[in-house]
Amino acid sequence: MVFERVFTITDFNDGPRSGIADFEGRPHLYECEWNESADSYSSTFRLSPITPEVLALALEDSAIAERWWIAFQEGLTTQETRPALPEERPRHDELQRLMDDRLRIDPANSVRVLGEFRSAAIWDGRGLAPVEVRWERCGELGPSKKTFATFWQRFAAMWIDFFVFVPLMVVYQVLEPFSKVAAAVLTILHGCLAEAYVIYGHGRFGKTVGKLAMRIRVVRVTGEPLRWREAWLRSAFNVCFMVVTTFGMVTALFAVADSRYYGVGWRARSENLEAQQPAWAAWAARLGMIWFYSEFVTMLFNKRRRALHDFIAGTVVVSERGSRPIPGAAEQTVAAGNPAAETPV
Repeated sequence: MVFERVFTITDFNDGPRSGIADFEGRPHLYECEWNESADSYSSTFRLSPITPEVLALALEDSAIAERWWIAFQEGLTTQETRPALPEERPRHDELQRLMDDRLRIDPANSVRVLGEFRSAAIWDGRGLAPVEVRWERCGELGPSKKTFATFWQRFAAMWIDFFVFVPLMVVYQVLEPFSKVAAAVLTILHGCLAEAYVIYGHGRFGKTVGKLAMRIRVVRVTGEPLRWREAWLRSAFNVCFMVVTTFGMVTALFAVADSRYYGVGWRARSENLEAQQPAWAAWAARLGMIWFYSEFVTMLFNKRRRALHDFIAGTVVVSERGSRPIPGAAEQTVAAGNPAAETPV
C-alpha cells in the first residue's frame, strides 16, 4: 500500500483523528473509532467518500486556517481569533454552514481501515506541515488474508525465548547452594523478568526475541497491532501461576532447615525444598503444567493455530514471511512540533 495525501486534520489527539484524506486515489472523510472498553481511541478508522464540491469547500476552509496559523506564528494575531483572521471569519462561518451535514461518516457507505500517518517529505517550514497516510482494509483475519504461524514456528520461538534467560539460570545454579537469600532473590527476579519480558515484547513490538527470530508476530484477530490490554490478557494466567509458585518457593526456602539445605547434593536439596512447599503452591504448579500442555493441544486443533491465551485476549500469531508487515495502525510518526496538533485544519 502506498502513502496518500492527507488534505485536512479536523481533530488531533496524539495523532490525526478526523479529517479528509485520499483512499485508493479518492477523497474520503476519515474518523478514528472510539474503543468503549478501553476508554480511548482505537487504532481503526471509518472512511466515507466525499464529492469534489465538498473537498473544495474543505480545502478553502483549510487555507483560511493555515493563513491564521502563519499570522499567529509571526505575532500578527492572537489566540482569541482562532481559527480565522478577523477579515476571513465571515467566510469561515459560511463554509462551516455549507459543510455542516456533509462532513459526517455515512455508516451505510463506509469502510473500516487501519491508518499509518507520517510527515510528508517536503515542507517549506511555513504553515502546517503536510501529512501523508497509508490505509489498510481490516476485518477478522482469515486464511486468505494472512499466513498464520505454524505450530513449529511458535514452538521454536518459545525455546529461543527460553535461552534468553539461560545466563540468569546459570547464576542461580552457582549461588543457590551457598545462600538461601540469593536463591530467593533470584527466584523472584527470574519470575518477574520472564513475565515482564513477554508482556513488554508483545505490548511494545508484537513479538519477543524468539518470535523476531522466527519472523512471526502477535496481532489482534482484526489484524490490528497488539495493545497493552491484549499483551496483559495473553499472560494473565501465567502471571498468576508465577506469583503463586514463586511465593511457594520462597516460603520453602526459609522453612527448610539449614542442615537439609547446605552441604547436600542438588537432588537432595530439591527434594527437601519440595517437601517444605505449601500444598497450595504444589497445586498451583500442577495446574500450571496442565495449562502449559493444554495450550499446545489447543494450537494443534484449530486452523489459525490459536492457543488458549489467544482466545482469551482475542489475538492470533501471523507469519511475516512472504507477506507485508501489518502497519502500526495510527502510530504517529508526524513530528511532535506539527502545528496541526494545535490547530484544526
